[in-house]
Formats: sequence, structure tokens, C-alpha cells
Amino acid sequence: MSENLLYQRWQLFIIVTIAILAGLILGSLNVLIRSILNKRKEYAVLRTLRVTKGKLVATVLTQVFTFEFLGMIMGIIIGVLVANIITLCDTNTFSKIDLKLMYIVLTSLITITLLTFTPITLKIAKHSIINELKQN
Repeated sequence: MSENLLYQRWQLFIIVTIAILAGLILGSLNVLIRSILNKRKEYAVLRTLRVTKGKLVATVLTQVFTFEFLGMIMGIIIGVLVANIITLCDTNTFSKIDLKLMYIVLTSLITITLLTFTPITLKIAKHSIINELKQN
């Protein structure tokens, strides 16, 4: 009976953790998209300084991935600490980190970011410089 309750509690914990992770990913992507769209005038100024469309896309993706990798590093550190604290409270042993799952989550986050931001940055790079500079 006790083993069954522990198993149910961990299932609920995993479901809640996945929901929180999905919400964080969507929220951070939304913040990054808004940030990029708010800097369109700055990107138009860069293009007037003869920055090519390819270099503009590379600049934007570099900014996005810098933000993302810092978040990944902080998330891994905090996640390992919280997992060990919870496991220590429950079983008095340290938790075993599932590196395969961590690799899957990080790879999927990078893929989602590429699929989201490449079209957005290409669209920004194709806009007319004059129209971008006139926008508020």
C-alpha cells in the first residue's frame, strides 16, 4: 500500500513538472519573440549599415541561443539541486540524474527554438528598411 502511494505521488509530481516545463518553454519563447519584434527598428539600422540579411539572421539567432543556453545551464543546476533535495527528504540518498531524458529535453528545446525563430528572423530580414525605420 505504501509503495503504491509513493508511486502515485511521483507520477503526479512528474505530470506537474512536465506541465510547468511546457509553460516555461512557451513563456520564454513568447518573451524572446516579443523582444525581437520590438527591436525591428534597430535591425533596420543595422541593415542600413550594410549588414547582410544572413548576418542579421545570425545575430538574432546568436542572441536567442545565448539567452537559451544560459537558461539551460541555470535550469540544469537548479533542477539537480531540487531533485537531490526531494530525494534526500524521501529516501535519504542522492538522486540519479537521467542524462538521456535531459538530452532529449535540451535537444527538443533547441529544435523548437530553431523552428520558431528562423522563419521570424528571415521575415524581419526581408522587410523593407524604409518601412521598418518609419514604424513606432
